[in-house]
Amino acid sequence: MKDRDLLMEWLPPALAALTIAAIVHIIAILVVPRLSTLDAWDRLAGAGPLNRFTLIERGANGELPLPFEDPRTFIAVCRYDISNGPVRVRADFSSDGLVVMSFHDRHGATFYGLTDRGGLRGRLDALIVTRAQLATLDEDTPDDEPVQELRLASPTTEGFVLARSVIVDPTDEENARRRLAGVSCATQPAR
Repeated sequence: MKDRDLLMEWLPPALAALTIAAIVHIIAILVVPRLSTLDAWDRLAGAGPLNRFTLIERGANGELPLPFEDPRTFIAVCRYDISNGPVRVRADFSSDGLVVMSFHDRHGATFYGLTDRGGLRGRLDALIVTRAQLATLDEDTPDDEPVQELRLASPTTEGFVLARSVIVDPTDEENARRRLAGVSCATQPAR
């Protein structure tokens, strides 16, 4: 009987402590990435200027500066800022080989992705905009005129686009570089 009384005395506080620990753990997992001073945007800051694709060079031992990347991949990055206007991303997928593009918000969350097969006639023409810019574009586009580009509303005004080209074999490195040379990122001029 004493063991049961002892168990009943300690069980509620132990369960309360475990519940509080679980809640704190979940909150930490969700909040820490937002509070981190070195997020994906900051890691890519040295890659190149805003609104322009830049090939990410490998380190001395062949490693990429981005974590968890396949070593047989070449990567180009475009950090964008759409606070002053849309950014146009264009890619030519006419050469053979896989090209994967992913569009990320300021915190690194992917909001759109596609491969070279997703391009229209071997090309991609995408416009990254805010929701307000998208509404303005939709108002200015006549209803009987088809939209000529892919319009992507970014969740944040800053973000980045990654273009990856896979190396099939060691002799394919130059082709992978050439495939990434066919991507561009630039501020869209005002209409």
